[in-house]
Amino acid sequence: MVAAPRRVGRVWGDTLRDLRTDRGLVEYRGADREPWLDVDDLADANPNQPLLQTHCATRRREHAFSAGVCTDTAMADWLLGAVLPGVPDAELIWIDNEGATPPQDLAFLGYDCFVDGYGSLLRLGMFTRPEVFADAAGMVNVYGLCTTREALAAYARLYHERYEEAVLEIVEPQMVSEACIFRIYGRVGS
Repeated sequence: MVAAPRRVGRVWGDTLRDLRTDRGLVEYRGADREPWLDVDDLADANPNQPLLQTHCATRRREHAFSAGVCTDTAMADWLLGAVLPGVPDAELIWIDNEGATPPQDLAFLGYDCFVDGYGSLLRLGMFTRPEVFADAAGMVNVYGLCTTREALAAYARLYHERYEEAVLEIVEPQMVSEACIFRIYGRVGS
């Protein structure tokens, strides 16, 4: 579960910039959206919820995406329902890089490149310094993500060509691998 796009970065003080394209204003809806809603904190605040406690104990034993993921869709929906009263604009997204089939109620939003320890190249570049990538704004769709792996690879090459001069986060090309490429699914209209 992640924050709504308009809240991205407020925790760390790096609020994203608007990306204006010929399709209008585009919001980033990828994997790098702080604040991630901390399910462990939710469990600590609700000790009488055995289902939540069991989920958190199981998740702590698994090593996955550093932000933590829920691999059970019924549990993910339950967790979203549990946080919505306190965070009404929370959003559930499906992050996959292994070709799994997402739940039918989720739509393909696009591809993102998340380098663990750094973040998304889209967020770090195009949505932080849009003027540096004005010529590449057409590479992203209405969700601020690339529609194809090829478009994402082309954007990654641009990021690596421009990060030093543009004073962006230094993410060396060798740090980007297939393991960093994620398909993002979400509920359209949310």
